[in-house]
Amino acid sequence: MLKRLGFWTYELCPGKYVRQLHLVSGNGAASGTGSPAVESSAILLGAYAPGRDELLADERGSLVLRQHYPAGADGRAAFVDWSCSGQTQPPGGIAFDIAAVDEDVAAQLYVLHVASADPALCGALVAVDRMLAPLNGTCGRLLEGWWTFEVCFGQHVRQWHDAGSGRVQQESVLGVYDWRAGERLDTASLGEPAAVVQLYGGGTPCDLLGGRPRQALLRFECAPAGQLAGEGGGGSGGSLGGHGAGSALWSLRSLTEPSTCSYKLAISTPLVCDHPEMAPAQTGPAAVESATIECWPQREGEAAP
Repeated sequence: MLKRLGFWTYELCPGKYVRQLHLVSGNGAASGTGSPAVESSAILLGAYAPGRDELLADERGSLVLRQHYPAGADGRAAFVDWSCSGQTQPPGGIAFDIAAVDEDVAAQLYVLHVASADPALCGALVAVDRMLAPLNGTCGRLLEGWWTFEVCFGQHVRQWHDAGSGRVQQESVLGVYDWRAGERLDTASLGEPAAVVQLYGGGTPCDLLGGRPRQALLRFECAPAGQLAGEGGGGSGGSLGGHGAGSALWSLRSLTEPSTCSYKLAISTPLVCDHPEMAPAQTGPAAVESATIECWPQREGEAAP
């Protein structure tokens, strides 16, 4: 496929080559004016190297399939980083799209970021931002001494004192889901297992911190489904009871306040076990065989998208 990004057009033929082109129309103007495209200044960025595919984690911890394309013109080389777009492929549509291209200063190394809807590829790549989707909208409550805690995934964490007959006293919001931060993989916490984490910030102002808002960090740790039934709640032995369609998919392992008005909830769930960093008896990403994605020949006279 061809994808124009500024002056250059990039051509990716998966499993074969990556090229950089400048396309102009038949009258010499930039392509896209309606005239047939004419290829100019074609540069080979790299040819596919079989057997070197590898799984990497991006900045959020989602898995990316990297393919190597060395042996380009004048020492050039390219990486093609495949991620799952999460979109349903339209009938007869192209199964991938070049989202962006990074180029080093010396114009020798290129990284093509490619999103694909290919089912085989998406089945091999774990996206952190979609792992917890089955929990969205489900809630759980924990009665621990004076306080009742409630967590509603993707929404909020709060606490209150139940004075009886449904009367709520001293209610505080411990945090509201930060959709801008989203989910990320945490593998660097000392003494804690790898986890997918969510930040819930902007809670009720904390008097002990001069009015700074409360916040909560939710850590989702791997536990096979068969282990959830044996887990209790945190603190003084209460249990976090879920309600909603996702309540059988998680269990609270602990609820702590590591620092004033800053809370941490460790949650066990099988939903994150598919990630190699958290799967039992695995220590990190392992290379996988890439899905077969066909190279569609460019139709004669077809302009860059």
